[in-house]
Amino acid sequence: MLGGKFKLGGKLKRGELGSVDEEQTCKRSNMASEENEFIDEEINITEAEEPYICTWLELKEMTVDIMIGLSNIARENNKLANEVARLRNTIQEQKVELDSLKSSIIEVGKEIKAWKSS
Repeated sequence: MLGGKFKLGGKLKRGELGSVDEEQTCKRSNMASEENEFIDEEINITEAEEPYICTWLELKEMTVDIMIGLSNIARENNKLANEVARLRNTIQEQKVELDSLKSSIIEVGKEIKAWKSS
């Protein structure tokens, strides 16, 4: 017992030795203030530097690059879809083969049982 207060879980209560009377900051910051700070920074940047304006040719080049990237992604997606379909077919074939093997094992088991009993 320290100063008439219990020490709980190793933490000191406010006012005890080692405690801090300062206002503690919240773990989560105010999102509205963060957004305002971001906007303020953005305004300062645009005021300090003149924004770069892309030319029509640069925009066209960017668009072509994006289209090429999308085309590559679509081609790769098609390859993966075909691979998935092939794997599904293989799995179905293996299931049929497995069922056939199970049936064969059951038949052999019955034959062995009948042979032993005779």
